[in-house]
Amino acid sequence: MTIVAGYDVGGAHLKVARIENGRLAAVRQIACPLWQGLDRLDAALASAAPIVSDATIHAITMTAELTEIFASREDGVVALLEQLRQRISGELRIFTGLKGFSDVQAARGDPLSVASANFLATARLVAERQPHTLLIDFGSTTTDIVACDRPQGLSDAERMQTGELVYTGLTRTPVPARRAGGAGGGEWGGVGAPPSREEGGGGAPPGQRRRGRRGPPTRR
Repeated sequence: MTIVAGYDVGGAHLKVARIENGRLAAVRQIACPLWQGLDRLDAALASAAPIVSDATIHAITMTAELTEIFASREDGVVALLEQLRQRISGELRIFTGLKGFSDVQAARGDPLSVASANFLATARLVAERQPHTLLIDFGSTTTDIVACDRPQGLSDAERMQTGELVYTGLTRTPVPARRAGGAGGGEWGGVGAPPSREEGGGGAPPGQRRRGRRGPPTRR
């Protein structure tokens, strides 16, 4: 039996899936507050081990490089790749956007192609299985709205301009970041990109909100 493990490493959650002979066998979302340190990723990987440890191939996407513990997105990708390489046994395949999957060494040399490319991996798969589909993916911090056959933007900046990346999520969005708009019809007319998430009141219950963050916003 061929077993493949899939990982989406976010700044708030680690999502894992187990594929057996091409069929989804298990999926799990694990809290991973990476802003508290890389050891949180270690703990999340340990929790995921029962469903992924015997996989021969481990496919990885990420958005956690945006977490403020990293000096830059590039540094974040490189640090996360090294952490994953040390903690996961088996063949690692890293999604590098339009270039598809690569090994760790190639991904380390092209970190910006790895950064926040998970939306494209999902859109490609959906387009292969169900053409002419609009993907709406709600995360804890952001929402992806993508026409799977023809994504308009690749970088976060481009996707915010087109409305394909919206800094409104299910649990970690402050009230000032909420505004009306939509994707699929071109750029936001005359007002520039919608605002990124800033700290303050949020969509989560008060006990789940974080305050006093600095640096770039953390995605999912």
